[in-house]
Amino acid sequence: MEHWFLFAVFGGISSNIYNFLTRFALKDGDDSTTFAWFFECIRFFIFGIIILFQPLPALNFKNTVSFFIIGGVEVASIYTFMKMHSYSHLSLSSIIIRFRLI
Repeated sequence: MEHWFLFAVFGGISSNIYNFLTRFALKDGDDSTTFAWFFECIRFFIFGIIILFQPLPALNFKNTVSFFIIGGVEVASIYTFMKMHSYSHLSLSSIIIRFRLI
């Protein structure tokens, strides 16, 4: 079996599990901002460990500004993503519909 197929299946399944868990956590009107910050801290920790073993880019003004812009856009996108999940319904049919993409 091809590796790309396994990666596609694993990516689709993990995306559906993540979306289900996010909707489950936010279904009772919990604060999506807190959940977004929690999610960003987890991602920062995971990728912070990975970056320790990679060569770092040169720290100059242009790169620093670029990192801050990318970080701001990331925080805004995760916030809107969590808001979307807090308003969406939790159902098995939405998960099955998403599996059609695979």
